[in-house]
Amino acid sequence: MKKKHRITRIFITIGIMVSLIFLSVPVICYVIDADYRKTSEQIKNDFLWCQSKKYMSFKKDTKLIEIEDKEIDFNYDLAKAVYQNDKNVYSVSFHNSLLYVGNYFYFCVEEKMNNQKKTRLTIYKTDFDISFIERIKIIGESERNMHSFDSAFGFDKKGYFRIDDRYFDYNFVNNELVEINNSDDRINLSVFDNYLKNLHISKEKCKYKKDVVTYEYGQVTHSFDLNILESEKLKLIKKYGFAPEWCLSFDEGLTSIVHYGSSRFLGYGDCFILTYDRNTNQIVDYQLLFKTYFHEKDTILFPQIVIL
Repeated sequence: MKKKHRITRIFITIGIMVSLIFLSVPVICYVIDADYRKTSEQIKNDFLWCQSKKYMSFKKDTKLIEIEDKEIDFNYDLAKAVYQNDKNVYSVSFHNSLLYVGNYFYFCVEEKMNNQKKTRLTIYKTDFDISFIERIKIIGESERNMHSFDSAFGFDKKGYFRIDDRYFDYNFVNNELVEINNSDDRINLSVFDNYLKNLHISKEKCKYKKDVVTYEYGQVTHSFDLNILESEKLKLIKKYGFAPEWCLSFDEGLTSIVHYGSSRFLGYGDCFILTYDRNTNQIVDYQLLFKTYFHEKDTILFPQIVIL
């Protein structure tokens, strides 16, 4: 009997320890999160010289937008807005293409409609508070059970779409939609990677050693020395542990160097983006993003586009 009592006491002790661990996890998470938020507030105060809104960050796998300190969840915030906008929509699926224009953005969604076997591909427009939402274009529909859609846009004024074996070119400026002949090379641009390649946009991991960032663009090795920054700015970057991770480069000569901070919580944290001109080696832009996710393969930085 004594042996049974000892075994029982052991299991009870283990149970208590496990319970304490599970109870302490929320407390630990709260403390870490509170510390992260405190650091973010300090960064905001110290980086007042960093006020740009050049990029909107989008995380593909979770469908989250981050811009400044705002976060938009596609599968909740935008889905809810689409359903409220049209009661006949009963199912939505969002694409990874976005167009960031001023204080609003365009997004692409597959919609299934009530009492219809069709699925349609549409373009919507909304602001970052989702205070309004507008369906601006129906690209087309598919009646196939196994339909297949592609879309690619976000870095210029044009968008490219595929609905099964049909292809489309859409102009965001004049709202003009044109079907593309299957023999036209533009049909390949509805694939996002092909779209970026056609615009000569490159996203590459970078190396960082002794304040020098090195990366590849156009089969050429480029480097940028952070010591051209004002000393006080460089000190702040290092103080908060911002380190270069990857670069986004454009054909017109601009490269944005994406830094992630050392303060983070559950995979997200603060991000500092420095943009410079490769031709003149001059810095042209500084930007901060808060609560952004540190998964560069899943992250797309969409630039603010002027479409007037």
